[in-house]
Amino acid sequence: MRYDLIIRPEAEADILEAYNWYEDEEVALGHEFLLVVEEALGDIAKRPLSYQVVLGKTRHVVLRRFPYSIFFMIFDNLITVTACVHHKRHPRVWVSRTSDEEG
Repeated sequence: MRYDLIIRPEAEADILEAYNWYEDEEVALGHEFLLVVEEALGDIAKRPLSYQVVLGKTRHVVLRRFPYSIFFMIFDNLITVTACVHHKRHPRVWVSRTSDEEG
């Protein structure tokens, strides 16, 4: 099955915030973060059902090298990315963005 992938604005903001933080820490580290995010999003689009369900219809993938997870939901052939959250953040950050309804 072919899946379409959309990234919600809140998830885009999460990714941009992390990118900026890593760029402030070390030149080009933010770019490396973005490459890892792109790799994970590509994997999600290819095989979304292979990732663990964490709550309701929400699944997640742990990023390689960085302490972040990307959270997403699948509705028919649509994958909706809802959050990209640091592992030390409280789960309510991504839980508050989940819903069993397509959005």
